[in-house]
Amino acid sequence: MNILFLVHRFHPDIGGLEVAAEILASEFVKAGHTVKLATWSHDGTVSKHFSFNVIRNPSTFQLLKLFYYCDVVFENNPCTRLSWLNVFFQKPHLVVLQTFIARSDGNLSITDRFKKFRLRFVDQVVAVSRCLASETFPSATVIGNPFRGDVFSSSNSVLRSNSFVFVGRLVSDKGVGMAIEALILVREHLNERGCSASNITLTIIGDGPEKHRLQQQVLKAGLSDVVSFTGNLYDHEIAVVLQRSRFMLVPSIWKEPFGIVALEGLASGCIPIVSDGGGLPDVVGPAGLVFKRGDILDLVSSMLSVLNDVQMETRLRSLAVKQLEKYQPVRIARQYLDLIESAHSNKDINFRYVQD
Repeated sequence: MNILFLVHRFHPDIGGLEVAAEILASEFVKAGHTVKLATWSHDGTVSKHFSFNVIRNPSTFQLLKLFYYCDVVFENNPCTRLSWLNVFFQKPHLVVLQTFIARSDGNLSITDRFKKFRLRFVDQVVAVSRCLASETFPSATVIGNPFRGDVFSSSNSVLRSNSFVFVGRLVSDKGVGMAIEALILVREHLNERGCSASNITLTIIGDGPEKHRLQQQVLKAGLSDVVSFTGNLYDHEIAVVLQRSRFMLVPSIWKEPFGIVALEGLASGCIPIVSDGGGLPDVVGPAGLVFKRGDILDLVSSMLSVLNDVQMETRLRSLAVKQLEKYQPVRIARQYLDLIESAHSNKDINFRYVQD
């Protein structure tokens, strides 16, 4: 099939949506299909070769050509300005919900209401987590996001000298400040019990508007020697840090729709400690620890429990392989292709029936 893959943001933009889009489009090509990806993201100064064509900032004429020649439209998160022409072409259409359709305060704008209304008229709707489906489009099929096993993998030959690691944008919703405060309480607890806390560290990977405030928080607490800020890193550099870390903190205050970073941590041999909002509990399954979202004492309790229990740490790490099998790129792509082929077949059957 000729698959028109639509995504609002793509490489070199950074985020889970962009990662999922690249993996899925590549897997569709590996499965023998032709993919053309349309996006509003500019290439910038970063050039990268893909196994599929990428059309950036397409004109209306370019979109017309893309819709005319495609067999199926794959919309990776609602992007109306790219998909609107299918009203006229009526090609089999699958929409993937990668995030909640709502404002940050939970209210719906006119645009949000239109996006939800439009979902009723597409052939297939997929949500990347059960939470996202239940709160956005309850009849959606749930298919999780894949992870990059070729980039993130565990290594038994590398010493895990770092205790905790955080990866993500440094914004308040991600809970990085709470992670730092939790580290302070963990170290105080260990010192009170006469245990050494000098080797309990936190590595923070990422950048964002909260970086300066977080650095000041660390400085004020006197933790500059055990909390490090790396800034943004390339994927292979992140993978190296994860291989050297024992635990990954994903203390998001808001409900993460999925949480692909937790999968990357699992694949790298880290034990994820995640908040209970959104899709994170599904992502880590029995291979991670889940604490109550926004509850710093529950986070501290989870951190201490696994720090003090080597058997628990070993057991959780051993469960990662089975959990990761659910999110292998080939498996996820096959689930999508089954839906695409079903939509394509049904559309073709309906068309022939009308003609007859």
